[in-house]
Amino acid sequence: MIRSIRGLLAVTASAFVLAVAFAGAAQAVEFHAESEGKITGSYPKGEKGGEGEAFNFVTNGGIAPCFKMTAGMTFFAKTIPSLTLNTFFSECLFTTKMGACIFEFKASGTFAITGVTCATNPIEIVRGTCVIKFGPQEKESAITYENGGSGTSRDITATLKATKLHYVQTGNFCSGGVGTFTNGEITAKVTLKADTPEAVPQGLWIE
Repeated sequence: MIRSIRGLLAVTASAFVLAVAFAGAAQAVEFHAESEGKITGSYPKGEKGGEGEAFNFVTNGGIAPCFKMTAGMTFFAKTIPSLTLNTFFSECLFTTKMGACIFEFKASGTFAITGVTCATNPIEIVRGTCVIKFGPQEKESAITYENGGSGTSRDITATLKATKLHYVQTGNFCSGGVGTFTNGEITAKVTLKADTPEAVPQGLWIE
């Protein structure tokens, strides 16, 4: 009986160690670059998005696409768990402003709208006399990543689909009326690349 209990404890302990090891491995996914530098984001085919590549905000009023965007950040380590991207839009179907908000792409797949004063200066989309605002929020399992290229041309394609986002509509003639809603979406496909501090291309990957 004692040997059986000891055996059971040994097996249980081994299983626990393996579970911890696997859990640690699952949490260790991070972004990697060969040195510190700058990360930029654009659409897969270049700076301007084509058909199906726009950065789309979806609300009661339908899709509000932006066909051109610039995004970037400076990083000071070779390995980082998330990218906090200062993002700017142009060539949008409706006036779209980021306010004081930034997008955070976490290696875990979580997407966040964040920023110190994002709550008081949120993302704003103006559709005629209707104003739509997206404030701080976070959604898990909203981003998938795919490594591409080789060597210093390595990059990452991030496919974003964040659903059930909350937003506020104010003004007149808003589809669905005014108030707070939780059926918002943000979708996009963005290529992330890295440069050295001297603006020399370097590889960026996730693992």
